[in-house]
Amino acid sequence: MEPSPTPAACSPSSQIEVSTRSAGDRKSPKLELLREPLVLFFAAGALLFGLDRAVDSLRGDAEIRVPAPVRAAAAAKLEASLGRAASDDEVRAVLETWIREEAAYREGLRRGLDKSDPVIRERVVHKTLVALHRENAAPEIDDTELERWFSVRLQRYSQPTIFDLEVMTLLISTTDTEIAALLERLNRSEQQPAEPGPQARLHIYRGAPEGLLVRSYGAGLIAMARSVAPGQWVRVPGDQAVHLLRVHQVQGAEPPRFDGLRARVLDDWRREQREQALEQRLKQLVQPYRIRYTTD
Repeated sequence: MEPSPTPAACSPSSQIEVSTRSAGDRKSPKLELLREPLVLFFAAGALLFGLDRAVDSLRGDAEIRVPAPVRAAAAAKLEASLGRAASDDEVRAVLETWIREEAAYREGLRRGLDKSDPVIRERVVHKTLVALHRENAAPEIDDTELERWFSVRLQRYSQPTIFDLEVMTLLISTTDTEIAALLERLNRSEQQPAEPGPQARLHIYRGAPEGLLVRSYGAGLIAMARSVAPGQWVRVPGDQAVHLLRVHQVQGAEPPRFDGLRARVLDDWRREQREQALEQRLKQLVQPYRIRYTTD
């Protein structure tokens, strides 16, 4: 059950009127409780989520159990909302609200309302997966085994080649002669970065990984960037868009070192172990069931 949002009436800046009555005018605690309906209503809403989690394991078909820890949590939360110690009647009133909703929840389960709601199903599945994931603690591993695990996954930890370069894309159809003249003019200019003009678009990359450039321009541009002298504008071969390229720096990929990555590698290993354990646990949960595909 979802907690209700905290109302403005319960904020620290709110004004709470307190009337003083003589002993003869004092009503029963339950009637006094009704004088603060909004406070108790929203306090009850705030309790729903926490109380629901606390009694999940106690749910049965014939009784609704409200154990002592739940009552203590209700009193503490109610005291925080009211700004004073809650009486037994006040705590009982809040718990009665929860008990009614618990009964309504069970009635909804009895009618199968949860089975027809994909949102409820998704949330229950998610909470179950989280709980199962937390239950699976990864075993310990020594550095020798961890480094062996790391050595067969070097590609995951390899740093890509990094490029500093400029790419100018011509936006209009241009002849080879015009492109050659443009390259000559660009290479004579000392302007940094180059001025593309209205008929071209310039992209400047600093520390760009190889994968990004391949996705944007294709492998041909990377091959050209690896082979040309830095500082010179060249044309990138291709039959479609015309790209001009100037490379400033290429920083080659360095092989990953276990010593510098040990903490990250250990985290990855633990995550993988938990995922494998979760997958195995889910297979065990499926085993008792007979799977049948229907047309309804």
